[in-house]
Amino acid sequence: MGAEYSYETPVEGGEGADAAVATADAATTAASTPEADGEAAVRIDQPATKKKAPQDEEDDGGSGEEELSKKKECGESDSGAGGGDAPEDNKDKDTEARNDAAEPPAGDDTDGGTEDALGDSTSSKNDTSDEEVARARALAQFMEKYGSELTPEQIANITPEQIDRLTRIESSKDSDSAPPQVLRRMPARPIIELREYDLNPMYAHSYLHHTAAKADLRKKLSPLRLFAIPETGGKLNVATHLYHWRGGYRERNARKADMASSEEWREYIKKIQPALASQRSSLWMEAPFVYDMPGVVGLNMGRGESMLRMGGKYSNDAIYEVCRYKLKLGYDVIPIFLELYASGLPSKLEAEGSDPTSNLITLMYSTVGTLNEVCEVWRHGDGFDAMERSGAAAQNAKEWRESGSQISALTVEVTRTVLRPIAFSPLL
Repeated sequence: MGAEYSYETPVEGGEGADAAVATADAATTAASTPEADGEAAVRIDQPATKKKAPQDEEDDGGSGEEELSKKKECGESDSGAGGGDAPEDNKDKDTEARNDAAEPPAGDDTDGGTEDALGDSTSSKNDTSDEEVARARALAQFMEKYGSELTPEQIANITPEQIDRLTRIESSKDSDSAPPQVLRRMPARPIIELREYDLNPMYAHSYLHHTAAKADLRKKLSPLRLFAIPETGGKLNVATHLYHWRGGYRERNARKADMASSEEWREYIKKIQPALASQRSSLWMEAPFVYDMPGVVGLNMGRGESMLRMGGKYSNDAIYEVCRYKLKLGYDVIPIFLELYASGLPSKLEAEGSDPTSNLITLMYSTVGTLNEVCEVWRHGDGFDAMERSGAAAQNAKEWRESGSQISALTVEVTRTVLRPIAFSPLL
C-alpha cells in the first residue's frame, strides 16, 4: 500500500513561493526560445521572402539587379569598342519585366501575411508564457505549504492534471465561488502483519529461549500483539506472531528501520538464525465491524488487555483458535463474506451454552500475500473444553447457521489450527 489522498481547501502560500515562482518563470522563459516553439519560432525569426518572378526562378545567374548590371557593363563595353548602343525597345521591355517581378500577384499580400503570422505567433507565445507562469506559481505555492509532507517520489510523480487543478485553484481565489480542493495525505489505515517462522525442530527450544530473553526489546521496537506456537491442526514448530501497525505502512517502515539500526536486535538475530528454516509474512486488515460490535476484542494496543481476563489461572489453559478461509476469486467475494459473517455473528456470540471465556479476537482479510483469504482468531480461556462448548452452542444459533451456509458457497478451503501463547505474549 504505497500513500492515499483526499481533498481539502487550499491555503495561501508563504514567502518561499516567490523564489520558487522566479525559478519556474526562468524555466518558462527558457522553454519559450525558438528551439522550443518549433515552427512558430521560425515564422517569427525569419522575415518573409517575396515571391520570385518566373525569369528569376529559371536564371541561375542571380537576381534581376545583377542581370541589369551585367547588361549595362556589356553595353558600355560595346559602346567603347564602337559596337553601338542597345536598341531602346529592348531596354523598355527589360524594365517592364523587372517591375512585374517586383510586384506580387493579385490577391497575394505577402507583407500583410507576414504581419499576420507574426501577430498570431507572438500572441500564441504570450498566451503560452502566461499559462506556464500561472502553472509554475500554483505549483510553487502548493509545494511551499505541503511539500514537507510528501516524499521525493510523490513530488516527482505529480501529474500534469494535478498541476492544472492547482492552477485553477490559484486563478479562482478572488472569485465569489467556493475554492476547489487540493490533494493532501489521508491518515494511514492500520494494518495487521502475520509472521510465521518455520523452526528447525533441533533448534526450536533454543529459538524460544533467545526470543523470550529479548521479549522486552521486541515489544519496544514493534507493536507485538500475539506470539504463539501451534498445538495441533497443522504444521508444528511454527513461531506465529501478530503485529498491529496502527500507523500503517509508514509506521511499519519506520519501526523496521529502528530494528535494523539496533545493535542489540542484530545480535539477537544472529543467535536465532540457525533455528530458522523459513520465514513468511503477510499483511491483513481487520473487518470494519470489529470495533463496533459488542463482544469483539480487536487487536488494537491495550484493548485486549482491558477486556480479557489474562494472567495466572486465566492464561494457563488459554488457547487461540485460528480459522483461515480460502475464498473463490472475485472482487466482491470478500465484501460479501464480511457482510454474511457480520449478519450471523451476534447470534453466535449470544448463543445459549457458549463458554464465557470464549472471545472473538479479530476477523481480518488479506491484502498482501495469498489474496481472497479471511482469518478469524478466537481465544478460549478455558482451553479445549471452552472451544468445544462454544462450538456446540453455535450450532443452535439460527442466524449463524444461515449465514454459514451462504459463506460455504464462497469458500474453497478452511483450515483450523490451535495455538498456545508463549508467556511473554501481550495476549495470553
